[in-house]
Amino acid sequence: MRRHFFRLVRFGGAAFALAALLLAWGIAFPRTIPAVHAGGNCANGCVHWSSGMIYAGQNNGNPEGPVGEHAAVHGEGFTAVAGQQVTFAVAPGDTLNPPSGSSSAQLCQMAPASPIVPLGSGQVDSSGQFDYSFDWPDAASAGLWSFCVYGTGGVPTGNIDDGPFSVLSAVSPSVAISAGSVAAGGTVTITGQNWLPAQDKIFVYVGPCADCDGAPIASGNATSASNGAFSITLPIAANTAPGQYVVSAHNESGVLDLMDKGPKLTVALAPTATPQPTATASPTLAPTAVAGGTSGTAGSSGGNGLLIALLVVAALLLAIIAGLIGFVIARGRNTTPGGPSGGSGPSGGPGGSGPPGSGYPANTPAGQYSRPITPGGYPGGSYQQPGANPYPGQYPPATGQTLFPPADPDAPTEYTPTPPYYP
Repeated sequence: MRRHFFRLVRFGGAAFALAALLLAWGIAFPRTIPAVHAGGNCANGCVHWSSGMIYAGQNNGNPEGPVGEHAAVHGEGFTAVAGQQVTFAVAPGDTLNPPSGSSSAQLCQMAPASPIVPLGSGQVDSSGQFDYSFDWPDAASAGLWSFCVYGTGGVPTGNIDDGPFSVLSAVSPSVAISAGSVAAGGTVTITGQNWLPAQDKIFVYVGPCADCDGAPIASGNATSASNGAFSITLPIAANTAPGQYVVSAHNESGVLDLMDKGPKLTVALAPTATPQPTATASPTLAPTAVAGGTSGTAGSSGGNGLLIALLVVAALLLAIIAGLIGFVIARGRNTTPGGPSGGSGPSGGPGGSGPPGSGYPANTPAGQYSRPITPGGYPGGSYQQPGANPYPGQYPPATGQTLFPPADPDAPTEYTPTPPYYP
């Protein structure tokens, strides 16, 4: 008995410890159970929002976003309309918590004055499931909205969803660019609006197409503020091929995606670099002395020096020419007609003949005289006949004496002087 008692105590203690551990785990890590399951009422069908529409830690785990968001839902438990074509709409309010005294079916009830916004239609499979995607309509632009399913004749199935969708902006997300064109090697600034709720990892890119296999020419991640705005500057590579590109963006889950609705950017050829002239110091020429100027110096000084030098040279040439002319004239004056060459002329020089009374006797030996004897006698004296010398051995005559006696008009005209009187 005692042995069984201790076993029971040990077993009870272990069970108590396990219960305490499970309780502590439940407190530390509480399970979040979707509201749709809390009521346990999925007989008429349940609708679940895409997880990309729910942001962790925001809006109590319910979906939210702007108009234009790419919404998606999954339906299950629609066995009553299995295999049938159904229609979809969004209705204002919360099907989990309809107005007092009404039901989810009544909240989705279509009426002529109802603010319900139709979406489209889809097929329910044989197991009662379906998947449907749509862009949040502009008509459902504010407040809380629930997803409704309608069977044959537009009768609501009375379905419920995980929780209402909260519309954060009546305007779709968008981007704008700082300029419509940019040269390769430049940059473009892209700004965004209405990217709600505030989030990071918004992929912004410029590419040949949106969400395609073409590699972007520029891209980066942006973070939106509480108002949904962002700004990012992207460089365009210098080797980018010229052409037109699409500017687009999407968030991490893809429910916010511009696709090809973004602006177009034209990329032009990179400008060709123009080589800039390099300043080079010009060598200074050493001055060279030139009459009237300085060589190597631009200006009037060098020009005047050259002119003066030319004038000096011209003056020298003129002086030389004048000297030559004067020399020729002087030589012409000092030259006796009929010179030593014995040529014919009025004087009849030595070795030649001349007219009678020319001063030189005919047939006079060449080289006998240094100058002619003028008619009428030797300078300073009178003419003397041959063989007569009043003063033998005396030359020149003494003062007051004449070399020859007065000329005899009857004497012969030929005369041959005898040295040493006429060297």
